Amino acid sequence: MSFTREINRLLIGLLVLFAGVAITAAYWSIVGADTILQREDNPRRVEAERAIQRGDLVDRDGVVLAETISGDNGVLRSYPYPATYGALGYYSYRYGASGIEAASNALLSGADLERSPADALVDGLL
Repeated sequence: MSFTREINRLLIGLLVLFAGVAITAAYWSIVGADTILQREDNPRRVEAERAIQRGDLVDRDGVVLAETISGDNGVLRSYPYPATYGALGYYSYRYGASGIEAASNALLSGADLERSPADALVDGLL
């Protein structure tokens, strides 16, 4: 008789644990999905940011001071004039941005561009 009671307790414990896992999975798939997508360490966001073709920084005469170069190693930022390093700052996937690169980040990365309804629909489906 005591053996049946122990099996029943074990079964109830396993059912409670299974219910906990089911509730947690339901929460993260329904309510918490947006918080996962917005995290800084989300691999989708990391790969999307890595592939951004940043715009060129030019002076008033049209001379390119910073440009994005695509190569076999990915997307790299090139600064042809060492004398402008202090003012331009830098942009690095790993370390972020500083100087004019940081101040103009939304413009250079295209984050401030208006999206068409078709783009918003496609992004929402992916």
